[in-house]
Amino acid sequence: MNAIRKLEFEDSAVRMLVRDDEPWWVLTDVCTVLEIGNSRQASTRLDSDEKDGVIINDAMGRAQEMTIINESGLYSLILTSRKAAARRFKKWVTSVVLPELRRTGRYVMGEAEADAMPVAADGKVFGVRIAKANAAARLIAVANSIYGPEAARALWEFERDLPRIARRSIHVPEGEPDADPADCLRHLLDAEMGDGRTVRERLRLAIADKAAAKGMDAFGIVPSPPMETHCIAIADQNRFLAAVFSNTQWNEHWRLALVKLPGAKKSRVGIMFDGVRRIATLVPKARVADQL
Repeated sequence: MNAIRKLEFEDSAVRMLVRDDEPWWVLTDVCTVLEIGNSRQASTRLDSDEKDGVIINDAMGRAQEMTIINESGLYSLILTSRKAAARRFKKWVTSVVLPELRRTGRYVMGEAEADAMPVAADGKVFGVRIAKANAAARLIAVANSIYGPEAARALWEFERDLPRIARRSIHVPEGEPDADPADCLRHLLDAEMGDGRTVRERLRLAIADKAAAKGMDAFGIVPSPPMETHCIAIADQNRFLAAVFSNTQWNEHWRLALVKLPGAKKSRVGIMFDGVRRIATLVPKARVADQL
């Protein structure tokens, strides 16, 4: 049995090992990603050949018995979850991790991206020596997995030789939660939805083709809600939207700004978002089209 490998999916660490040339995943980590609260109960839903027990040393070097699940068990759990993260996790596993694992026999976090980085003739990437860039990337990844993204950001900004990403970042205004409605909408449209596309790109497709709108409700967006097909519905409450607007002036209150867009209004009745009926802000498609 190969050693445990810690992979990074969004802000979560997912441990994996390869046994008999097949990937196995630590059940508790998978449950965390899929927002399944009781991993023991989840284990009971799996067939005996989809799970196994293994001894894993924790960060303190102490041996702990944990449940691991194979690819079949992984898909069984993903299919039972209605969370938006489940779709993104499946996409990551099937299009990134497993292809790399089967092509090379191993998966190294960020390896594919590193191969595609532009390298100058002097052996540097973005003006930084390759060896230093690789070492910094590993250190920052460890900081992110242990202390979180803010610590990783601080570590990056502390190192003078790394590119000054903050100078190139998108400006987000600071003010009252009901201010800057156009910037609020623009900030939402710039957000990535987990499949490599931004909200703007998905909406552009959805407005032209109803089939492309499928699944967007899980992200708190319905391109053509019933009785208001000339509008785009944006839920007042949604995990994806909460993450998009966290650390901005619109945190938890994006609806206060969006409803101030010309022609925007509150829905009179709840609209279905991923199986749950919620009040939403209705923004005219014509207004959104201006920014598409």
